[in-house]
Order: sequence, then C-alpha cells, then structure tokens
Amino acid sequence: GGPGGPGGTGGTGGPVAGLIDGIPPEILAAVAPPPPPLPEASVVAVQTDEPPPEAVRLVERVGLTSTVRRDHPGAALDPDPDHGHDYDHDGQTTYRPETAGGLPPPPPPPGHLQHATHEMVLAVHCPAGHVTAAYSPRCRVCHEPVPAQEPHRMPRPRLGTLHLPDGERVPLDRGVVFGRQPEPVGAVADWPHLVRLPADSTYVSRSHLAVALDGWLVLATDLGSRGGTTLRVPGRPAQRIRGHEQYVWEPGQVLDLADSYEIVYEVTE
Repeated sequence: GGPGGPGGTGGTGGPVAGLIDGIPPEILAAVAPPPPPLPEASVVAVQTDEPPPEAVRLVERVGLTSTVRRDHPGAALDPDPDHGHDYDHDGQTTYRPETAGGLPPPPPPPGHLQHATHEMVLAVHCPAGHVTAAYSPRCRVCHEPVPAQEPHRMPRPRLGTLHLPDGERVPLDRGVVFGRQPEPVGAVADWPHLVRLPADSTYVSRSHLAVALDGWLVLATDLGSRGGTTLRVPGRPAQRIRGHEQYVWEPGQVLDLADSYEIVYEVTE
C-alpha cells in the first residue's frame, strides 16, 4: 500500500493518539506557589563572663572549693604543694573558737558542705548516761563498766577534742587536716577543720597530717610529710608512723608533727 496505508510510517496526518508532542499552554503559564516561611531560630545570648550554671553545680558537687585562707586570694591551688620542698613557712591556725578575736573566720563552704552528715553508729549508755560504743565494755568518758543492754543506732556524737600546743582545741565532730597550708584530702562528705600551724614550724609540711572519723574510730594519717609524725603512747617507746598509712588514734595518745608540734587527743563529755 501507499505511505498512508496501514503499517505506513510517513505522511502528514494529525497527531497520533497517546503521544505528547508539546507542553500545554496552561502548564507553561502556571506559577508555583512560594514556599512557606522558615520558622525563626530561637537564639539565646550566652553571657561568657561567668561559667554556666551546669559547670558551677559540677564544681560544687565534686567539692573543689576550698576554705583555706590565703595571703593572695587570686593564687591558684597547687595539687602537689610541697614538691619535695618547704619554702613557704608562714601561716596560722585556721580553726578559731567563735568568741576568739583576730582575723575573721573563713567563708562558709558551699551547700552540701555546710553541715556534717552525722554517721550513724551503734551505741549504749553507761550508768552515768554517757554514750559509748556498743562493743566497748567500759565507758569511753568515765571508764566505768557498761551494763548489758540492747544497743541502738544514733547519730555519732563528738568523739573528743584535740588539744593544741597554743591552748586551742579542735572538736572531733568531723575530720581535721593539719599543716602550714592545709587543704581537704580527696573527696570528702564533710568539710574538715583546717588547722594552720605557726610560722616557726619549719619542718611541718603544708598538708602534714589528716584525721578521719570512721564509726567510733579516730584514724590518723601522715600525708607523706617531710618532717614525719611520731606517736607517743604513755608507757611505751615513741613510734614513728609510716606515711600514707592509717593509725587508730586512742584517747590520751600524742601525735608529734616534725618533733615540734604535739597534739593530744582527749575524750570529754
């Protein structure tokens, strides 16, 4: 057949159904709608003059704030203050009775360090009413026999008093650190008493001796001091205690720091 016949591919006839040979005018004239506006970003200005509250809370939680009084408040803390040398020999006792004169007391520690945790202990009472350890056959205060009784749990009472050479007394209601520039040792639940020794204690280290309370026990540790610590027990030869080892400190015993500063532990009501 001819070119227009069946099966032909040529010719000038109309468009074949099903094929698109152009874009309709209505589509070309259409305009896409504008995109919706983006939401405004929420921008909060950050004050950089002070650390963020999260950092402050972290510092307070791990207990990095010290109440040690310094001659230069802006001086940085030295994590290892001695470095094998003892150059700074000035200082004075930080713990003072409330009625004592002189320098003002150090600033209070932050938040969780302001109050002791008062560890719970098992206790009994002697006939005079003194509280003593449940395992002790005699009263820790009057030394009278303790009658058999059912022990009870109670907040630990003050375990005694440390008598210093200058006549001052430190209550054992929490730990104590002695030295020329003492600082708390490790992470502590209770902010310890920080006792600065006098300037003439030249062989006493900046952090020399730590006293900790564990139940009814008073534990003393020489912090690797240069001058050492001597334990004096009545009726026994003096004993040099080893650095970084805990010793049970009994009432009536004396700890001598660098053979120049004697501390007496006594139990009173």
